[in-house]
Amino acid sequence: MGDRRRCLWHAEVGEKDPTELLDLIEDHNNNLAGVRVANVTFPEGLDLSNSTFANANLRDTKLRSSNLRNSIFTEADLSGTDFSQSDLTNTNFQNSDLSGADLTGTDLGRANLSEVLAPDITLDETNLTRADFSQSDLRDVSLSSANLEAASFVDARLWGANLANADLTIVSLEGADLQEANLRESKLSECELRDVDFRDADLRGANLLYASLVDARLQGSDLTGATLVESNLTGAFCKHTDFSQTDLRDVDAKKIYAPSAVFDGARLDDAVFSDTKAVNASMRSIDAPAIDFSEADLSGVDLSGSDLSDAKLVRTDLSEADLSGVDLSGADLTGANLAETDLSSADLTNTKLDAANFTEACIEGSQLKPTTAKKSQFEYADLRKSNLEDANLDEAVLREADLSGVKGANASFIKADLESAVVDGCDFRGADFRRAKFHGAWLQDVRLDENSEFGRMCFYEGRSDLALEPPRSDREDRLFDSNTNQSIFDRLSRVMQDIIPAIFRFSKRLSPFHRLKDELADLDKSIRVYRTYQRLFRENSLPDLSRRYYVRERHTRRKIALSQSKISDWLNLSLQRWTMLYGEGVLQVISTSIMVIIGFAVMFPLLGLQRDAEPIDSFPNSFPEIIAMARDLLNFSLRNFLALGGEEFVPIGWAELFVLLEAFIGALLIALLVFVLGRRATR
Repeated sequence: MGDRRRCLWHAEVGEKDPTELLDLIEDHNNNLAGVRVANVTFPEGLDLSNSTFANANLRDTKLRSSNLRNSIFTEADLSGTDFSQSDLTNTNFQNSDLSGADLTGTDLGRANLSEVLAPDITLDETNLTRADFSQSDLRDVSLSSANLEAASFVDARLWGANLANADLTIVSLEGADLQEANLRESKLSECELRDVDFRDADLRGANLLYASLVDARLQGSDLTGATLVESNLTGAFCKHTDFSQTDLRDVDAKKIYAPSAVFDGARLDDAVFSDTKAVNASMRSIDAPAIDFSEADLSGVDLSGSDLSDAKLVRTDLSEADLSGVDLSGADLTGANLAETDLSSADLTNTKLDAANFTEACIEGSQLKPTTAKKSQFEYADLRKSNLEDANLDEAVLREADLSGVKGANASFIKADLESAVVDGCDFRGADFRRAKFHGAWLQDVRLDENSEFGRMCFYEGRSDLALEPPRSDREDRLFDSNTNQSIFDRLSRVMQDIIPAIFRFSKRLSPFHRLKDELADLDKSIRVYRTYQRLFRENSLPDLSRRYYVRERHTRRKIALSQSKISDWLNLSLQRWTMLYGEGVLQVISTSIMVIIGFAVMFPLLGLQRDAEPIDSFPNSFPEIIAMARDLLNFSLRNFLALGGEEFVPIGWAELFVLLEAFIGALLIALLVFVLGRRATR
């Protein structure tokens, strides 16, 4: 009888009497391995705890409200089985088939469901505390409002699963496949989500506080309004991911791949996105003070209206990005690429822009006060109406940039390249343009003052001179820097130190073997630049500074004449230089006149003079007599210089001719003095 009943329990029979089958349970000590009871309805409240159903066939069987604690269902066929409201605590379902099973309201605490096949099952409102679903197939499973605390879904397949409002606190989902899953409003705080596949998943409003999403796949997923504060997204794949209104404060998102992702309105305070790839992403109106975008690729990104104050954007690629109206105050953009970027109306106050590339960027109406942008590239950039007050753009390249209407008071442009730039209607009072390149620049209606500094000579003349001089470490600074504020002793020291370099330049320019086309081109550029300087300072009623660069222009013409072996022109300009500083030096005319008077006073006794009808053929022996003779000779020479005639001495021989010559020279120098004074008065 026992063998027959056992065969009944295991036989492939279409229908079996559940009452008769239950009688066999005690006979087999709850060992029901390999049973075949498909499509059987057992009475509710059945106690089958500690039973073994390994390799059993319980397809479409109804075991509602049963006690199956500590039972074993490994490798069993449980497809379509109804376990609703049952106690499945600590039950082992490893490798079983649960497809279509009903587990609604069950208690699966500490259950082992690893490697199960369970697509389409319902686990709504189920207790899955510490349950193990690792490597299971849970496609389209419903886990709405289920308790999954400390459960494990490592490498589980959860395509299209419904986990809305599920509590996944401290759940391990490492390597899980949650494509197209519904995780709306779910709790995923502190979860281990390494390598999880969230492609096209719905994570709107989800709580991912402190979650680990290292190398997670989030492309196409919707995280609108989610919380990811202090989460780890390192290496995550976020193409087309929607982070709109998401809280990403203090998140670690290094090296994420997020092209075309949406971050509109997100909070990114103190977040780290270094080395991120987010080409063409949308980040409009994000709140991201102190964010770290170092070395990230943000080309084509829309960041308009965002707060990036104190952000770190070192060597970041922002080419063709939209940064209009962005707050970048205090940000570090050292070495950043902002080519063709729209920075109109952006706030770049106190921003560090050293070595940044702004080629063809639009910076119209931006605030760059006071900003550091040393060695930055602004070629073809649109800087119209920008505020550059107190900014540092030393060695910046602004070639063909548009600086119309710029406010640049006290800005520094030392060694900046402004060739062919448009500088129209700008305020550069107190600005420093020493060694700046201005050839071909359009400078019109520029406001300057006595503190606007263009250096002792322009860049092109200085480069031409340095090419002919022996190399010296401190020579460049001394050559370009103005000496207007130096003491007379410092000026004399500079003159003495300039003698040897001047001899080198003179000898090389005079040499017939020296014909450098580049040198002549630089000198020609210098003349054009000096003319521009003169016009600008005249327009600003600064005649002294205009005269300074007129003198430099004439110096340059003298150098060109020598380089082209036009000796007569060089002699003419040299004479003008030393006698009247090209018509600008009152002191030079006076000093020349004094030298003429002294020179003739020395020559007259040698040429022939007589006093009281006796020729002077010897000098006095005593010191008082020497002083008296010198006084008389100087008086005689001065009276002849002024064409008044000397009475102390009578010229004889050649001295008569030299008296006339001195009178002629004196008349010329007096006329020159009147000319110089008149010229200065009318300029």
